[in-house]
Amino acid sequence: HKWRESRALTCVGDDRARMRNHVFVDGGTLGALDMRAVTRRDLERLVEQLDERIASGALGWKVAGMAWSNVRRMFKDACSAKRLDLRVRDDNPADQVRGPDVGLKKSKQYLWPSEFLSLVSCERVPMRWRLLFSLAAYTYTRAGELAALEWEDVDLEHLTIHIHRSVERVRKATKGRVKSTKTGVSRRIPIEPALLPLLGALRRKAGGKGHV
Repeated sequence: HKWRESRALTCVGDDRARMRNHVFVDGGTLGALDMRAVTRRDLERLVEQLDERIASGALGWKVAGMAWSNVRRMFKDACSAKRLDLRVRDDNPADQVRGPDVGLKKSKQYLWPSEFLSLVSCERVPMRWRLLFSLAAYTYTRAGELAALEWEDVDLEHLTIHIHRSVERVRKATKGRVKSTKTGVSRRIPIEPALLPLLGALRRKAGGKGHV
């Protein structure tokens, strides 16, 4: 975890919590073992414990899956990390171990065009929020990406927006810090014709500088 923090990965705090609460919890034996001594059967027992907690309702399947992903990453690093002193194994005992049970994924909720128009036309909604909702809907950006968007990223001549950074909004320890996008991949998105007049007006008001 310290190594991952040195690489400016903002998810380490959540990883630590998941390991503490779901991997080393309830008398689990994994934490008492030397990394070099862990076997495939030890990891299968861990998955069995996670499945039991999912079945009892004590643990959500998504959280269990993320905890297992942390464990898999830990053993992958133990045999192939770039930092050599973390390499203590020649094999990865997690390779052939099936992860915790997966539940049903809920369908995502979207606004219909008519609902969107009602929202941004409603005078009871403050104008600042109507502008924000319009930008979010037409640029397909995550909230953190939109918070980091600056006018230098908006090319009105070639009708593209460059999305390449994000602002941490959730984790208290790093809240407000500018980081890469969630996927670590930058992208250029087209500016929808319906959004162009709004962007033009906002740019003139801001003088083309600062955050959109």
